[in-house]
Amino acid sequence: MNKQQEVKLNMYYTVQRALAEAEPQWTGIPAFSAAVAELNTNLEAIQGAVEKQVIDITGFARDKQQSLEQLIAVTLVVSRSTLAYATVQGDLVLAGKMRVGNVLLRRHNDAVVARHCQAVLDAVTPVAPALVDFGVTAQRLADLKQAIARFGNALSAPRVAITTRKGATAELNLLMKDTTKLLAKRIDGMMEQFRSSAPTFFRAYMDARIIVDRGVRSTADPSLRALGIGNGAAQKAA
Repeated sequence: MNKQQEVKLNMYYTVQRALAEAEPQWTGIPAFSAAVAELNTNLEAIQGAVEKQVIDITGFARDKQQSLEQLIAVTLVVSRSTLAYATVQGDLVLAGKMRVGNVLLRRHNDAVVARHCQAVLDAVTPVAPALVDFGVTAQRLADLKQAIARFGNALSAPRVAITTRKGATAELNLLMKDTTKLLAKRIDGMMEQFRSSAPTFFRAYMDARIIVDRGVRSTADPSLRALGIGNGAAQKAA
């Protein structure tokens, strides 16, 4: 959410409070009540979009690093123990597949690391019963499988979060555009009937529609000036 959107949102909430405090004045007018209900619904949706926007990507990065460290640690235990088994058996093919060191794993990008570790698991699974004597138990292999899965999830999570944020930004833009239109095209116009019958409510609403953007010289929006409301020191967030 950028500064302009924050200014608008503050105005929306101020208008919402002004309307709620004067509910007895408009509750008997169906079209007005419907417009207020739509405003409340929009503000709830806006809040939801804002919450999606502030997802902390840093947390995902930390989780990925932790899952990577766990994956490498478990993989090295399995690969080195299996290398010992392959050496005893004279199995040069299996031994070659187990030459997966710490430096090698960290040298490649994340996707390649995951494939290396999966290749280790695939290679040792057929000879798993024989590896028990070398410390590679069924639980150890289960830990490796779980570590691979966790790392895979950690790799995709930031991308999902970023996509969610982009979607929320687009949603927020549409919601704010719709809410501004709702105020300017519907509620503002229906407020004219309260100018004489409920002047306190009329003024409170119009004041809510005019906000001060600190540090920026501003003027009242033309649509409010048409209703007879103007303030050289304030600006309606349109």
